[in-house]
Amino acid sequence: MFYHANKVKFLEGVVVELTFQDGKIIQYDLSQLFSKYPQFKELLLNRALFENGKLDPGGYGVIWNDQLDIDATAIYYDGVLVGQIDVPMNQSLGVLLAETRESLGITQTELSKMSHID
Repeated sequence: MFYHANKVKFLEGVVVELTFQDGKIIQYDLSQLFSKYPQFKELLLNRALFENGKLDPGGYGVIWNDQLDIDATAIYYDGVLVGQIDVPMNQSLGVLLAETRESLGITQTELSKMSHID
């Protein structure tokens, strides 16, 4: 399952906070990546670069430049849940359907046929 972020904030140090389509607000400290991916240290050394990160167009991740980006799904699973906002019912239902479909191992087309929605 891919989790899409709607909003990103850049907090103290190198902590990013993403708000996801399901309303979850999750923080992730990028410093935990320094030992495996030393290039992320540049974000600590260059505050302007860190704060100029952006969500990619689909909300699939945060991008700083050609060498620095992180997947939103990794943040969703490995970050810390700090809050929850209300989201519209249709958005909640869409996320729930996608999660259920994935857990059943069926495609969108198969789900449409099973539910008689074409």
